[in-house]
Amino acid sequence: MIGITGVATSGKDTLYSLLSIFLEKKNLKCKRYALADLLKKDLEIFVKEKFNINLNSISAAEKELIRPILVAYGKVKRNQTNGRHWIESINKIIDQENETSDILIVTDIRYDEFEKDEFFWLKKEKNGFLVHISRIFNGKIIGPANEEEHRNNTSLSKKADYHMIWCSENYKEILYNQYEKNLEEIYESYRRHRFNK
Repeated sequence: MIGITGVATSGKDTLYSLLSIFLEKKNLKCKRYALADLLKKDLEIFVKEKFNINLNSISAAEKELIRPILVAYGKVKRNQTNGRHWIESINKIIDQENETSDILIVTDIRYDEFEKDEFFWLKKEKNGFLVHISRIFNGKIIGPANEEEHRNNTSLSKKADYHMIWCSENYKEILYNQYEKNLEEIYESYRRHRFNK
């Protein structure tokens, strides 16, 4: 399993899409999972009814508008379970799907607060590999959205197996060409980590 971490809008899902292209060229299948997808599913009807926002096709502006509600709900569920609610939920989905992909990629490892939090789950329970990404926009690295994200991002960045900084780019093909070397490094580092090769 590969986990991707970084602040909001750093490009975690974009990195997944580039990795999927890279791995496909190596005849490897990958599958995307995200802890936040489960949170959005829980709140989908409420957010649509109360704010007329569709969480399945949300704009960047709408996401910023609704982010405090998503964060607050996620935090309550985490606090009730010492950080395990979303982990246990995604474990059930992975088990039910009996996934046969070569590599599972979780695009939102965000927390390292509780003893057995998302970082612990990825590294200790799944023998996973953590990639930390940062994105440069208008000449500056995008910062955390709030204090909680700052605290966790600092911790996860220190513990990540691989670090990547990239620049904003609208075209996936250009991004792929610019960062193909990084994709190769991520894959090779993951392979050595996973299979001790």
